[in-house]
Amino acid sequence: MAEAPAQETEIIERRLGDLIRAPREDLDKEIKSWLDLNDNGDKARLAKAILALANHGGGYVIIGFAEQGGTWTPADPRPEDLAGFSQDAVNGIVSRFAEPVFHCEMHHVPHPETGEIYPVIFVPGGHSVPIRSKRPDPTQTIVQINQFYIRRPGPASEPPQTGREWDELIRRCVRAQRDEMLDAIRGILAAGEVPPRPEEDPEGGAVGEWDHLEAWIEESLVRWHAEVDRRGFTGQPASCPRGYWIAAYRIVGIFPRPDIANLRQVLKDIEGRETGWPPWLSLSSDGREPFPMNGIVEAMLATSQDQAPSTADFWRVSPEGATFLLRGYQEDSNELRDLEPGIGLDLILPVWRIAECLLHADRLTAALGCEDGDLEFYVRWMGLEGRCLGGWATPERVMIRERYLCRQNEVVSRIRMPIVTLSANLLENVKVLTLPLFQAFSFFQPPDEMFTGEIERMRGSRVR
Repeated sequence: MAEAPAQETEIIERRLGDLIRAPREDLDKEIKSWLDLNDNGDKARLAKAILALANHGGGYVIIGFAEQGGTWTPADPRPEDLAGFSQDAVNGIVSRFAEPVFHCEMHHVPHPETGEIYPVIFVPGGHSVPIRSKRPDPTQTIVQINQFYIRRPGPASEPPQTGREWDELIRRCVRAQRDEMLDAIRGILAAGEVPPRPEEDPEGGAVGEWDHLEAWIEESLVRWHAEVDRRGFTGQPASCPRGYWIAAYRIVGIFPRPDIANLRQVLKDIEGRETGWPPWLSLSSDGREPFPMNGIVEAMLATSQDQAPSTADFWRVSPEGATFLLRGYQEDSNELRDLEPGIGLDLILPVWRIAECLLHADRLTAALGCEDGDLEFYVRWMGLEGRCLGGWATPERVMIRERYLCRQNEVVSRIRMPIVTLSANLLENVKVLTLPLFQAFSFFQPPDEMFTGEIERMRGSRVR
């Protein structure tokens, strides 16, 4: 199993803690009371939830809560021993009911406030064929044989009931098949020549081509400063005083514009699961949930002045297909082996982050029904002057012995590409977008195998 960078562990634990701090059912989260995994009925109930989440694109089963008056609270009675909620028990249930079989992850998560442990099961998505039930439960009332379950509004785990629901299930699988095929082709060609790089003319071709996206970015920065001031974060860690990076993209094509309520749901549905704190993350507690602002979906994930810059995201998405994300550096968040804030930039993290953002664009364009247009993608790194390039996140994979220093404060990179090539050219697009950043550090040129290896690790990671 591929591993995420070492600093992801703390973020993953925090994300899982958020799931049980204020539990809430969504299409990618199903909550169960305490189950007896030796009981055939409870096994079937858990299997049904897992099958539906797998066909939905992945998600979480949270165990140990009951709904009372619209609020999820700890369920009683609480088992004295949670040994029955084991990795082997969960995967035994999957092996018994699912075809094809896949691997789930069982986590025992301490509640951030009470310290009580709750089981949380991560269910992976991205399957190239729909997952079906290969046998019924003994009563044949919970799980039916040869049935496909999905997550439906409610939320509920049920078979598809409309043509659109079948279309969405099939489309997810076709896209997964396409990605697998392209990865295989890329591996075969890895020793050959690199395909031509995407268009990267800073002038963007036609006069004013980038005006819309750059105006959107400046508008978004104004909104970010307004939220920082309103919440009293100015000058504090949550305002990223030592620097931040921005990723923004704009869909240039014809597609039906969703209203902001539907757009918010789309953003939840396509949320990435490559790492523990994905870009454009939707949370549902502690005042960090997305909110409407002048026809735009926005979110500020910082809730306190001293929140780490790496989790103090501010993001926006418009129904017209423009997105904006601002995040502080993990290197400034005391997450990388006691690295002093403001002095370093990790070599691996920009590769993972830009790849995640491009995959988000790939999913959003598909969800909005726009696969024939172009995508303008823009990234800016701020607060670079005086930083040195290093390998703090994954020292076992990165050894930089020389001192590569950046003497400029800002690096901007941007490309325009056909939407249909987003997934196929992920590796090449990440190279084009990150090379200007790396070369600003004393002309540093990362080896091609670094890009190839890290993209494979990121896409194959099962650690969230």
